[in-house]
Amino acid sequence: MEGKEFKIYSEPGDSDYELVRIIGDIDSDAGMYVQEYLEKLLNRSIKRIVVDLQNVSYINSRGIGILSFFLKKCKELGGNLILLNPGERVNNILKITFLSKVFPIIHSIDQVSAYFE
Repeated sequence: MEGKEFKIYSEPGDSDYELVRIIGDIDSDAGMYVQEYLEKLLNRSIKRIVVDLQNVSYINSRGIGILSFFLKKCKELGGNLILLNPGERVNNILKITFLSKVFPIIHSIDQVSAYFE
């Protein structure tokens, strides 16, 4: 991914969930990294995932498809995938595709623990 800054990392949350932070656009190249990263979490039996989109200004259809797939997988395993603090542009994409009605979306890290209790 030459010329594009993209980072993905996670940290354990306070309430038995994993907080995944993404920095950079989720295009086709980055989508591959997101998919691999989320697969590794599920392989470690982590099924409660919060994806922080605060530093993501763009997500393409592949990225949306990947997040949708993992939302479904997490729910099948008795967990969930929550989107945290999507920026205006990403939020608009979620609204246009009606995925804002499918994904749990929160705008503060303080809401995460209450959501999983």
